Amino acid sequence: MDSVDLLVIGGGITGAGVARDAALRGMDVLLVEGHDFSWATSSCNTRLVHGGLRYLEHLELGLVMESLKERNLVARMLPHLVRPMPILLPNYKGDRHGPLAIRLGLKVYGLLGKGALPGSPWLSPKEVLELAPHLKKEGLRGAALYYDLQVPLPERLVLEILLSAREAGAKIKNHTRVTDIQWEEGAYTVQLQVSREALSVRAKVIANCTGPWLDRVRALAGLKGPVLYPTKGTHMVLPGEISRGFYTEKEDRMVFVLPLGHHTLVGTTDTPFTQDPSTVCPTKEDLVYLLEAYRRLFPQDSPPEKPLFAYAGVRPLIYQKGKTPSQMSRRDKIFREGPQGRFLSLGGGKLTTYRAMAKRLVDQAASILENREPSTTHHTPFGGYWEALDSFSLEEQAQELAGEYSIEKEKVKHLLSLYGRRGLEMLDLCREEPALAQTIHPSSPDLIIQVLQAFEKEEVQDLEDLFRRLYMGITPGRGIQALEALVDLVVKMGFMDGEEAVNQAKDIKTSWKKKFQVETG
Repeated sequence: MDSVDLLVIGGGITGAGVARDAALRGMDVLLVEGHDFSWATSSCNTRLVHGGLRYLEHLELGLVMESLKERNLVARMLPHLVRPMPILLPNYKGDRHGPLAIRLGLKVYGLLGKGALPGSPWLSPKEVLELAPHLKKEGLRGAALYYDLQVPLPERLVLEILLSAREAGAKIKNHTRVTDIQWEEGAYTVQLQVSREALSVRAKVIANCTGPWLDRVRALAGLKGPVLYPTKGTHMVLPGEISRGFYTEKEDRMVFVLPLGHHTLVGTTDTPFTQDPSTVCPTKEDLVYLLEAYRRLFPQDSPPEKPLFAYAGVRPLIYQKGKTPSQMSRRDKIFREGPQGRFLSLGGGKLTTYRAMAKRLVDQAASILENREPSTTHHTPFGGYWEALDSFSLEEQAQELAGEYSIEKEKVKHLLSLYGRRGLEMLDLCREEPALAQTIHPSSPDLIIQVLQAFEKEEVQDLEDLFRRLYMGITPGRGIQALEALVDLVVKMGFMDGEEAVNQAKDIKTSWKKKFQVETG
């Protein structure tokens, strides 16, 4: 039976952050994920790395300050995966907040953010409509313009953290389910199910980073009583390209309308969800709510009743008596339980603050393990980090490398924007074998080399995992139109048996109709 210092359960962004922090401190770390990395909440968000403007309304200055600090850190350490996003906050007669309150809030937001992104000028109705001519005109009093960061592919953000954790010494395993947790002779014995094989591992400390499954995993360890108040958030993607984001009110909560590739992302809802988190999916009511929010801003547009695709996730919020889902804090909390306090569960929080949350948990684990090494995640470079890559220099770097490798600039740019410095190794392989630089399917800029990378270096186990590694996951139909091409490719490359690939494709077509609201033919 293997033995580790720290067993991390959960392969979303929180677990990834914990595994990397602990490995960098020299701990023996194993991370296990029951499905695939970023399978749930970490891939079902609004795709922003932001301070949380609306938290100012609830006077959560500490949360906003930490979020903005972490936002700025992500921008500095992983510039290829995020990009500055201009967001308009239109104000209409009858809105809960007037222009003065909005301008004051954004002034505070900018000060807390240390001026890392451009300021927030107030625009007149005429100036607003020059920027967004399709915006609703009636009652428009003006708008604020501010900036946060967009992460178009949060799955790649999580994967970069995990790969860097692995490079620091952590072991990472997806499709590895925890079936039982018992305290025996001063450590936890944990039973794991990997495909049809049962394994055991001994862990001195457990970090439960399973998001909405937090209470279910606590129950496996014999811990009583729920600590979460899970809520559901649904997003949908509509046709039509926009150049900036929008932030609007809908029933006392805020809804984003954001560019996502060549399409438009609308989200999110916020409703209680008490069912199995693995069953969450968009409902007709969710989509009607989001369409109404969209039409509040763009009444003259007529988006289709059915989106290009939609998705839903479950937020692992900490229960707060007497508060509605939208009022509940996004603050994180560590629950130290079990014998000797060696079972650490991390609930709440948000994608932006993953590193700070992980540091707090690993600080507690380090205290238990008498590890005196400090956290270094605030300055240790990631494997994909390349100082020369950010949203401003990406074009220039791609142009230079395109000539060096004799590959089209847009293909080089695509690889750099998803893989950072890791993309250079992929370009080397493409130079040796030019066929690897061909696109997989006309619907997406993804290249054949990315499939090779996914299976050989990114822990892909099946076809659905592959979609979480590729850009095609945010194309119309969430990439379903490229499914047959992927089946042919993975079989030809020898990564999957033909019958196995065909059966998995059938399962995807069946499940995605409900899970992502896509037409599968």
